[in-house]
Amino acid sequence: MKRLSYSLSRLRRFFQRYGVWEEPFRDYLFFGKVKFTTVHTTFFMRDYEIEHFLYLFGVKELDREPEELLSELRVLSRELLTLTPDHYLSSFCLLVLEERVPLLYSSKSLLLGFRGRVEWGILGLGERKVEAPPQMEGVGRFLTSLCFV
Repeated sequence: MKRLSYSLSRLRRFFQRYGVWEEPFRDYLFFGKVKFTTVHTTFFMRDYEIEHFLYLFGVKELDREPEELLSELRVLSRELLTLTPDHYLSSFCLLVLEERVPLLYSSKSLLLGFRGRVEWGILGLGERKVEAPPQMEGVGRFLTSLCFV
């Protein structure tokens, strides 16, 4: 329990400082949103920026089937999605805090991927890391660095 509260307080501090943190949020323990910008360059020339939005929702344990929760997350994302005029990636993640869960992933590309992509995933809080589906490995490493390092 002490580890869990420490991890959550680190998440809370980061999201409050650099984005949005709401606790509680609807049926979730918390909601956090933060934006990162990555610049793509070719031969030292700036081609374009990719805006990455990370939406994080937390639940203590699963109260329904994981597939149903992932579907619910997809519906919720339609309401919360931030569209930009440039390229973007939006990651909607459900972080389950107190039980082992199947790591699920789904994604959708817009305009054949030239405009952007939205992805959804169910992640779990492990012993010393955030466990994520392979397609969200970067998000898992980032959240691990916030929670445990």
